[in-house]
Amino acid sequence: MTWIAAIVVAPLALAVIVIALPFQVRARGGVADGELSGAAAIAWAFGLAAVELRPGSAVLRLAGIRAARLRGWRAPGGGRRRPGRERGRPDRAGRKGPVARLRGALAHRGHVLRMGRRLVRALHLRLRLRGRVGAADPADTATVAALVEAARRVPGVELQVAVDWLDEVLELEADGSAWIWVPEVLAVAGWLWLARGNRLAVRALAG
Repeated sequence: MTWIAAIVVAPLALAVIVIALPFQVRARGGVADGELSGAAAIAWAFGLAAVELRPGSAVLRLAGIRAARLRGWRAPGGGRRRPGRERGRPDRAGRKGPVARLRGALAHRGHVLRMGRRLVRALHLRLRLRGRVGAADPADTATVAALVEAARRVPGVELQVAVDWLDEVLELEADGSAWIWVPEVLAVAGWLWLARGNRLAVRALAG
């Protein structure tokens, strides 16, 4: 029975160790002319294990030594616009477009801002964003401008983003870092989810 108990307990103990030690995430990237670029690194246990991600490849490091290299990784979305997702229109599954979802979330901006501030603290997030944004529809541009102004009030987020009211443009560069301790993030997310207003805001943003 001892070896059976060891087989059962060992994976649980490993999972507890993985969850108990923090993850550090660093990323930088940008978007211009619909093309995504950038790189990210995810380290666990203060660098004991780390994964470096770049378009076309991923590198696994153990204690700072390269252990494996994988090819074929691509940035999500590949910089291409999906059918049915333009200018806030619903996609084929009936979900709203991104601008329409942002407009719905801004109706709950108080809850969104409070959740954002609390999650930023839980993630120990530092984010710098530079560039300019604009939409073809002035109403959509107004929604984007409201979102930018709301994001400026989130601690740990530094924005140098200009809103273009004349042209449809998306030119952004970003770099940031975060320390993620899973128990803290889960506890904060669970606490926030208990508030009905927060749930409504999340559902509006999810479309």
